[in-house]
Amino acid sequence: MELTKENVETATVVLLQAQGKEIGQFLSHGNGDVFLQNGIKGLGEVFILETLSNNRVALKCISKESGLYLSHAFDKLWLQNGIQGEGEEWEMVVHWIFRSKLYTRFRCKLNMYSRANCTP
Repeated sequence: MELTKENVETATVVLLQAQGKEIGQFLSHGNGDVFLQNGIKGLGEVFILETLSNNRVALKCISKESGLYLSHAFDKLWLQNGIQGEGEEWEMVVHWIFRSKLYTRFRCKLNMYSRANCTP
């Protein structure tokens, strides 16, 4: 799903804020790269959460990086053109509950092409 004026209310839009020492920084896909950005500067920090099968999700970029997905394939964090396989699939898991608010984190699935370890 591409974020457009017509579907902006139904799209699941997420911004991923770092925790710990890097709190206040957000995962960004600006300029076709993946990095931590101080604060929210624009659409480079916005991802569309796409629900896949088997309780998995994909994180799709918007704006200039439209069509690219956050990937953990080949033991690195980068942007991949489309969903090529499990390297672009993520699993949302419960991280912790605080004051009746549920927080989640993303955990990548491993396969023969990816040795990435995305869980803390």
